[in-house]
Amino acid sequence: LGAIGATVVAGVLVCYLVCQDTLKGQAIFGAALPALVAVPLGRLAGESLKEQPPMAASVVGFAVLGLVGPLAAQFVQGGSLITDLYAGRLLGVACPVTLDWIAGAFIGLPIGESWFYSMFKPAERPGARPATQR
Repeated sequence: LGAIGATVVAGVLVCYLVCQDTLKGQAIFGAALPALVAVPLGRLAGESLKEQPPMAASVVGFAVLGLVGPLAAQFVQGGSLITDLYAGRLLGVACPVTLDWIAGAFIGLPIGESWFYSMFKPAERPGARPATQR
């Protein structure tokens, strides 16, 4: 649960800072970059709670983000959603639609997972072999 919460919070913050428009390249990058940040933070949060969070925790966190983004836009911006969309004033986390979050998860989660293992746990990487055995 700690990993899911850290993934959602980091994803919302990074996407809010990065994603400013609904153009597809920016929306997919705005959904992939939170994965690069959220996976290591989710892993560290889970391990600080004395558990080894599975990769599914990050996937569930991104599923929550895919639901929260459009709902946040609906509740925060209300009836002026279409006007704000065309004026470029859409909430940052609402710029990526659900399919953008899925694409961002497919791009960012494996990279974030590999980055975490290479930085924090190089000896415990699943399937890793020492360089002398390659």
